[in-house]
Amino acid sequence: MNQRDSGFPVRRIVIALESICENLTALEAAAEMAQRMQAELHGIFIEDADLLSAANLHFVKQVTLYSGARSSLDPAEIEREFRAKAERARRQLEDLATRIRVPWSFQVHRGRRTSLIEMTEHSDLLVVAAVARQVAGFMALPSEWPDISLGSGRSCLLLGAPGQHKRGVLAIFDGTAAGSRAIAAALALDGTVHPLTLAVAAGSEQAAAVNPVLQQAATKGGVERVVLPEKVDLKRLLQKRQCALAVVPGGLAGHGLRDLLVAPPCPVLLVN
Repeated sequence: MNQRDSGFPVRRIVIALESICENLTALEAAAEMAQRMQAELHGIFIEDADLLSAANLHFVKQVTLYSGARSSLDPAEIEREFRAKAERARRQLEDLATRIRVPWSFQVHRGRRTSLIEMTEHSDLLVVAAVARQVAGFMALPSEWPDISLGSGRSCLLLGAPGQHKRGVLAIFDGTAAGSRAIAAALALDGTVHPLTLAVAAGSEQAAAVNPVLQQAATKGGVERVVLPEKVDLKRLLQKRQCALAVVPGGLAGHGLRDLLVAPPCPVLLVN
């Protein structure tokens, strides 16, 4: 299927890059998705405006975790670190995009993570890190992206912890327009990640029977179709099936959707 003719057209893959840009996992996942979907790869490096504001307050101190020593934040040093990390991120993005031959662009934005939603369009796919960040090897800082993505109205690919799950795509249909787009997205990716399982949420069986996207899916070989029980824990389901990717409509009620996004066992494509 030509992705641009599918029910899930994507113009740009927009990746949010932060101070953890040295980890190439998010960049590589975004670049691979751009290649599959014949889309532009666009990186946005986020300069944390709150950190800079805090650095200008005389009573704010930074504490060294190992020694407990306290010192003032230096706004000029933070600015230098931002510039250096942004340039590293730009070079990494350019190298990946050039290697796989996809168009790319890059920009630096100072603000909060939520501001990226206003900078994207409905035809964009936002790629973010859902897992908590490790600090000094033992303390985890939670990610804001799961909550931001749920209320964004944008389709987001939330990356989980790296693993060895390589058993294909599970896509969920819940009877909504977003559910149809979720199935279309999975069909657009089929052929690159196998096998494909289409899961119909309980109560959506009648809508599934007349849905043209699901009817198209039924003509494809090697596609498994299942009906989910009324109460299903999505995280446990994905762990049991050892999925490489889950495609989930953003309005899916219940089933522990937020818990799944906070600590996904595999990448989750949230379709809105």
